[in-house]
Amino acid sequence: GFNLSSKVVYLTGLSGAVDFNYSRVRYLQAGNWFEEHMVNRWTGAVRVNKQFSAAKTTVSLHWKIFGPQELPAGRSISESPIWQIYNLSVKKNFQNWQLGFDIENLFDWTQPDSPFINQNEGGLIDSALIYGPLIGRRFRLSLSFGL
Repeated sequence: GFNLSSKVVYLTGLSGAVDFNYSRVRYLQAGNWFEEHMVNRWTGAVRVNKQFSAAKTTVSLHWKIFGPQELPAGRSISESPIWQIYNLSVKKNFQNWQLGFDIENLFDWTQPDSPFINQNEGGLIDSALIYGPLIGRRFRLSLSFGL
């Protein structure tokens, strides 16, 4: 595989970073090569930060995208869809203190407990279609002190 990264910083307090990773994981079994299951073929991330100097506040938005995974046999599809996760972070400084608030998985992709889900029309959906890389939404409040 390979990894590409870039970082950009502007004088206006705006900064950003871009990452991309491609990886092909395969294994040899009985003389044949197979794609490893449940491993993303590629991932990408973009982070945008805005620093407000007068307010001593930093706001960050982090977008992560997860490429398809090879799914085990027996599913209705052979590979998972592409998933996107958004994280938001706000940090405010007060003298030696920093107060932070983060939301991971802003739009809350969730993974079901059952491998099959009943539709309203009575059909079944393979839950591999809605497997996301993160389960649930997380809120985090932090307070730190530095000298």
